[in-house]
Formats: sequence, structure tokens, C-alpha cells
Amino acid sequence: MIDVSPKFNTLRYALAKGTLFATQETIQRVKEKTVPKGDVLEVARAAGINAAKRCSDWMVFCHNLPLDWVELRFELGEDFIKVFAEVKAIWKTGVEMEALSAVTGALLNMYDMLKPLETNLSMGEIKLVKKKGGKSDFQDSFAEPLKTAVLVISDSTYAGEREDKSGKIIKEFLANQPVNIAFYEILPDEEEKISHRLKELVDKEKVVLIFTTGGTGLGPRDVTPQATRAIIDYEVPGIA
Repeated sequence: MIDVSPKFNTLRYALAKGTLFATQETIQRVKEKTVPKGDVLEVARAAGINAAKRCSDWMVFCHNLPLDWVELRFELGEDFIKVFAEVKAIWKTGVEMEALSAVTGALLNMYDMLKPLETNLSMGEIKLVKKKGGKSDFQDSFAEPLKTAVLVISDSTYAGEREDKSGKIIKEFLANQPVNIAFYEILPDEEEKISHRLKELVDKEKVVLIFTTGGTGLGPRDVTPQATRAIIDYEVPGIA
């Protein structure tokens, strides 16, 4: 199973579809609700919802997602029934497999209910139509990668006494984001130097995104917040 713990929650959405093919006579029985086993579409709807919720039980590498919404709808033609399944969840990974499971579960239940009426039933055209959520939502948000800087604020790391870890973690995370890491620097815990470099990166180097790490503790030389406040126009708690 893939480790999704580093990912962040976003609204995930998926739309899938599939088709059951049958004779006109069978489709008419579905419309008239005269199938011996019951209301085909209502049973298929319930089966599809249940299949989406139980997706991880039979899809080996799927995570058990807390689904927020599952909906199925049907389109009846002369000799077919199209199934559309939509799924939403606020989670770290996508819901396309849940949507595909919903379609498949609905189709299989319709097949089971209709097989006493004819032997030429078939299913097909199962496919993912659309998915949204996660980093793909932001990949096309910018015309070009954002010019970015990562600043590590630490006296000991600046002096070569300690290896930087947090800055490297930030760089690793940004490697899969739409950014260009133009600067990766280590600065001492000196308020004036931090403020000067932040301002220089923005005004001179035209950096649009700066990540700072370190210097936020309670020690007398932990001055990164103060240095940042000295040069920003507006403070957004947790960001700048």
C-alpha cells in the first residue's frame, strides 16, 4: 500500500460510467418495474453505493476512505442501461476506484436480476470519465513554475555543527510541486540578516515564494518571526 501520510487533504471527486446491454423487451420490463426480483434500478443504486463504500475490502491496495457522498444515476435506451456514479471525499487520495466500483457493483446487480429474463446480457464501456482533487488541481494554476527560496535559520547549522534536515524535507516536498527552487540557503539566527535577505530575495531576485524553517522557538536568538514581521506588509498567521 502506498504511504499517503505526507499528502494533504483536498476535495476529491470522480465520475465513472458503464453500460449494460439487453434486449428491448428486457429494458421495457425494467422501465415498467415488472422484473420478478424487484425494482432493478433501486437495487442497483443501493448496490453501487455499497460497492463504493466497500471498495477497499476487495481492491487490495486501495485505502479505506471516509466517503462524503456517493450518487448513482441511470440512462435507459432501447437496448441498454447506462450507469453513472459520482463520488466525493475530503481525503489524501483519489476516489476514482470507488466510483468505478460503484458502477461495477450496480452493473453486476442488474445482470443478476435480469439474467432469468434473457441469456444475452452483456456489460462494458466501464471507464473513468473525470477526476478532480489533489496536486493535479494546482498543476495548471501558473503559467510557469514559481520562483522559490528555502531559508534555513540556525546558528549551529550555519556554523557547520549540525546537518540541515528540515530544509531538505521542504526541498523534497517541493520537488513535486509547480515551483523552481532558485535559492537554498542557511542563515544565522540574526534578525537583521534574516530581514535583509528576505527583502533582497523579493525585491532584487524576484522570488515569489519563500519557505523559512528554524528560529521559531523560545530561545533568545529565535528571531525568525520578528525578522519576518519587520518586512512584510500583511501578516497571515501560519503563512507569513
